Amino acid sequence: MTLLDSLPARPLTLDEGEDLALSDTVAPLTVLTADADSHRRGVYTLFVTSSEASRAFVAGFHPEQQRWTVVDSWDEDEWTPTKQEEALAAFVEEHYGDVEQEHMRASRGVESE
Repeated sequence: MTLLDSLPARPLTLDEGEDLALSDTVAPLTVLTADADSHRRGVYTLFVTSSEASRAFVAGFHPEQQRWTVVDSWDEDEWTPTKQEEALAAFVEEHYGDVEQEHMRASRGVESE
């Protein structure tokens, strides 16, 4: 079973996102902080690394398909914060438009300032 298989068929609650933030391999990225249109508060994208940190990917909740999907992925030597932010921004814009959100910056599964 993969991480994506273990996620619910909905965005994560804020509490579930906080629990994942304690992980060494998963960090919440896009958190909707207020209800907007048909989107409820919650966690809509995640940053994930493999246990040996050789691969990283951004996962997002796809509202039309009602499931979590890989937005983009990189080998350790290909990943950059800019690539991560570009993939994240494109996904959020395409599927969630202009909703009030908070972006958490994550690097290797650890929230950074």
